[in-house]
Amino acid sequence: MQKKKPIAYFSKALSKNNLSKSAYEKELMALVLAVQHWRPYLLGRKFVVYSDQKSLRHLLQQRITTANQQNWIAKLLGYHFEVVYKPGSEYKAADALSRMHEEVELKGIMSFPVCMQEQQIQHEVRNDPYLKKVMADLHVNPTSQPGFQLIKGRLFYHGRLVLSAESKCIPLMLQEFHSSSTGGHSGFLRTYRRLAGNLYWVGMRKSVQTFVQSCDVCQRQKYSASSPMGTTPFEAVYGRKPPTVVRFLQGETKVEAVAAELVDRDEALRQLKYHLTRAQEQMKRYADKKRKAYSFEVGEWVFLKLRPHRQQTISRRINQKLAPRYFGPFPIQKKIGAVSYKLKLPEGSRVHAVFHISQLKKAIGEYAVEPQLPEGLEIEPEHLEDPEELLASRPITKNGQRVRQWLVRWKGRAVEDTTWEDESVLKSQFPSLGLEDKAVVPGEGNDRTTTIGPVTNERPNPAVWRVYVRRGKKVGDNSVSDVAKGIPDS
Repeated sequence: MQKKKPIAYFSKALSKNNLSKSAYEKELMALVLAVQHWRPYLLGRKFVVYSDQKSLRHLLQQRITTANQQNWIAKLLGYHFEVVYKPGSEYKAADALSRMHEEVELKGIMSFPVCMQEQQIQHEVRNDPYLKKVMADLHVNPTSQPGFQLIKGRLFYHGRLVLSAESKCIPLMLQEFHSSSTGGHSGFLRTYRRLAGNLYWVGMRKSVQTFVQSCDVCQRQKYSASSPMGTTPFEAVYGRKPPTVVRFLQGETKVEAVAAELVDRDEALRQLKYHLTRAQEQMKRYADKKRKAYSFEVGEWVFLKLRPHRQQTISRRINQKLAPRYFGPFPIQKKIGAVSYKLKLPEGSRVHAVFHISQLKKAIGEYAVEPQLPEGLEIEPEHLEDPEELLASRPITKNGQRVRQWLVRWKGRAVEDTTWEDESVLKSQFPSLGLEDKAVVPGEGNDRTTTIGPVTNERPNPAVWRVYVRRGKKVGDNSVSDVAKGIPDS
């Protein structure tokens, strides 16, 4: 600054290593970098450094404790300056660039609560039987209803405005605090805390929970809790109970060394079982807090978890994590076994109608119209088995024999549904397909694509435009040049 007016500005981003340093080290580094940057202005002149770091006032008198401080202070040698402490409260426009409002804060003005008709709210409160009795008791004795109080004719509960449980404002407030841009489809607890900060009505917690559970967007986009498998890891992998280790009994062996080893083994197994059981009980106690066993009845509506794009290399979403996790809902047609259900899917669907309970989630709310499956999972039934085009072929080895396969594109199906089929199967099921006249290119490989068409093994040689060779050495007065030029025949 010169005459209390800035004449130059300087800023520098901190590296990852410098971000972890203390505030004092950052302030000292900023001072050194600024002095080095403005060296032409400061060298040979006395200047003043203003800082809100109080400890920098004693920069030149303090004891150097770290190698970084020694390095930075050495760079200040030769400058004549004074550090003046200026409290942060005196900075009227300090760090203006770093204190700019972020985009998240600016987006908050897109949606904000509006004070509705106060007369309508008060009219609903006075007509509510329960709240009417509360207000009457408060007029007689202000302490008769704990938590409630009357302030200028308005009813409050622990400082929150009280609404009638049948108020027309409640659906609007739930929509604003949950489904709007600022609500962001938050969970039950976060939505409830936002509302409970300013409002209250009887049964508020239950109303918010029901609204959040019945939100159609949340049911499609969010995962639900899954029930435990009910088996040990060994049973899940091998499908049988783990083998039993028999304990050692005294007198089974006469060899003292073997007996001592078996005793040590039993003690180690005992401690392992104890600690494993203790850890399992602790894990179960915490896991069961968020687990629940559920089942469905015939006629209930459920959401279905599907992945319509099986081959991501052919069909890929730009933002896969934003894709809906559930489709539907669909009504349950039949219960098959203990964990499987048959759904009533739209006609022409290409997926099996029986699903495991882990793929289903109960639909909360009222649904009357059956939705459609995602694009690519519906097709006309009469085109399920007809090949439309042969795209390529390949020879493979199957069971020790050479077998030729064809890449078949089926009628009415998407490109990602093309499959490799054995030539013998195609000939037996589709005799009119005519595979004998199809030309193929010799070769093999799982990922090699061969185009059907005329085949030739001859490759044209590249044209030679110019050939250079080393010049010959001079012999006496004669020089030999061996530069040959070649032009291809036209």
